[in-house]
Order: sequence, then C-alpha cells, then structure tokens
Amino acid sequence: MAGIKRRFVSLLLALLATKASASTLANVLDAHNNTLSVLNNFLAGQQALFAQLADAKDITVLAPSNVALNKLQANDAVMDAMASDSGMVEAFLKYHVFQGVWFTSNFSTSSDSPSIVTTLMNDTAYTNVTGGQRVAGNLVNGAISFQSGNQNSASVQQGDFNFTGGTIHIIDDVLTIPANISDTLINANLTAAQGAFSQSGLVESINSESEITIFAPSNAGFNAIGAVIADMSASELASLMGYHVLKGKVVYTAQMTNQSVTTSEGNEVHIRVEDGGIFVNSARIIKANLFANNGVVHICDNVLNPSNENAQPNPSLSTQSPAFTGAKTTNSVPFTSGIPTPTPSSSAIATATVTAYPVPGGSGGDGGSAPATAGSSSILFSSSLFARGGIFGLWLLVGWVQLLAGGLF
Repeated sequence: MAGIKRRFVSLLLALLATKASASTLANVLDAHNNTLSVLNNFLAGQQALFAQLADAKDITVLAPSNVALNKLQANDAVMDAMASDSGMVEAFLKYHVFQGVWFTSNFSTSSDSPSIVTTLMNDTAYTNVTGGQRVAGNLVNGAISFQSGNQNSASVQQGDFNFTGGTIHIIDDVLTIPANISDTLINANLTAAQGAFSQSGLVESINSESEITIFAPSNAGFNAIGAVIADMSASELASLMGYHVLKGKVVYTAQMTNQSVTTSEGNEVHIRVEDGGIFVNSARIIKANLFANNGVVHICDNVLNPSNENAQPNPSLSTQSPAFTGAKTTNSVPFTSGIPTPTPSSSAIATATVTAYPVPGGSGGDGGSAPATAGSSSILFSSSLFARGGIFGLWLLVGWVQLLAGGLF
C-alpha cells in the first residue's frame, strides 16, 4: 500500500512538473509554431535572448498570427517609422498586452456595449488617457473580436492558451494605435464635425487635452441643419461644438446609464438608455467607442442643441429628428471645405503623416494650422519585422523580452 502511495505521489509530482514547464509563455508560443512561426523562427535563432524570457503576471497577450504579420512584411513605412523612434516599438508591444487575465468567456456578449479593456500602453507620447490605452472586445456569434484605433478589427483565431502569468490569444491582425481626435474624425468620415471644430477654434484643445469624450454628429446630421448654422459666428459655433465635448472624463458605452453630464460649453447633456439604444439628449448614438489617443468618439445621428437640452428621443425611430427649430438641409455638407476626405486603409497600410487642419485667424482665411501633438498619427506596427532579421529584428525582440520580463511595466 505504501508503495502504491509513493508511486502515486511520484506520478503526481512529475505531472505537476510537466504542467509547469509546459505553461511557460515560451513553450505555449512554441506549441503553436504552425501559426506563430514568423515569430518563433526568429526566437529560435536568438537563444541567449530567448533564455531571458520570464513569466509575466496577470496579463493577457494578443499574439498576431503569421497571416497578420505577413500583411506588414514589406511595409517599409513601418520599418522607417520604428527605426526613427524606438518608443513606437514599446508602444506597439504594450498595446497588445492587457492588464489582467481575460479569458474568452470573460468578454461582453453585446455588440453594442463591448468590454473595454485597459492595456499596458501608457507612454504619454502615444496616449493621453489615465491608466493605459484601451481596446474593445466582445463575444458575438461565438467569435471574439477586438477593436482598436482607426476602427480596425482583429479576431481571435485560437484562444485561452494559459501560461503561468496569464493567457494568450492568437489574433488574425495587428492592433492599431489610436490617432488624435482630428484624425479619428477624418478616418470615420466625420468631416463636417472636424470642419466645425476647426472653424470654432477648438481643434488644438480637443487634440491636446487629456481625457476627452466627443459626441460627433454625422455628416448627415450636420446637413440636416445646414441652413440653421450657415450664418453662425465663430463664438456661436464654438459654443455649439463645445456642447459636444466632455473634458476630464472618458465615457465608454459600457459606463453609460441614464445620467446627466456637464459639457465643456457649460450646459448638461442627458444620456438615456432606452429600448436597446443609447441617446444623448434626442440624438441616437449610431456608432460608439472610436478610440482616440486622448479619449473616445461616439457618432450621433444629429447635432446637439445647447438651447434644447431637454429634447426627448423617440426610440421607435431609427433616425431622430433634428433638435433645431426650422432645420433645413443645404446643397452641400457644411464645414467640409478644406477638410481632407478619408482614404481606404487596411492593416497593411501605415499612416505615418500628421495632418494639420485649418483654424480661423490667419491670412487668406485659412488661419494657419493647429500644432500636431505627439503620437497623433495612426501607425500600425508589426512583429513581422522579425522576419527581416538583422539588428532591427534583434532590437524588436529585445523589446518583447523586456516587456515580458517586467522591464516595461
């Protein structure tokens, strides 16, 4: 009997030892070499650095697949951007690591109100929100999807590969570091909102201040009241657009309840959750949680009216009526002159330029340009740089090692 017990204990200890060895981050990555070979092939040739990998604690790692990394394989713009700024490497890596352990079963099952997850990316050169930049994630129809900057999406191909410090999910695309408010508006085709912020002189403020929430009317919403706002003065327009801005607070849909919040203009907006919809005064939020480097943008179907803050929504209508008396459309969408239109983009494209937008006050009516803030570009970074080898790939790997060993936490 004693012999059987000793044998059982020995087998149990051996099993536990095997389990511990197999649950390191390095072994989990290697076990999925068919999907992660772009990364693992480089790691295999760097044994000294590979040996430095240590278990991180309470994190979730998103590992882009070979397909995701190969999309960026020949992207010279990405390599040039990263070569000129080592901080981009760190920011990219940390944006793919969540604070806390998030198993696939933990994510929201609502397509309208996803889980908002905090990442380790908190470098103020690239983000200006408290605690770390966010990623949205939800579980819909059995699939996990993550949304990052520029409304780019990445889906989990395989998930819940646990290691001693947390869990790993293999994703089919890289995440995009969020741009500033102006670029976020342009990328979402909210050109009228961007133009209105420019003409009201608020661009610098919304791009540079921390903790910003924007309720951005759609182009159709602006056009619906084009005749009403056509003759507004700069100060009147500034008051109107300030009513669409919350300063000092980033409000995601997961936090929205029936509540009133004070805008930067001074008056309150009333958030209502009714019949499965979210409304700001009477305007319906038609697309939510567009991440910016200093906050979030929610798209509304109408322009908010600070003189009509008690306007009530009609949840039975897919599009709400304008909140302005005598609202009439015009022949063209207001405030869009001189504002660049969005261009088709994909995760294989890096946008490394910073756009300056016209503000009032300069010669010729253009008024000069608002200063660009650090990290205002929407740039995609790829671990496929490993495949390039050489000193650049080595440098990127060092970033991974430092991150996973806790050196970048």
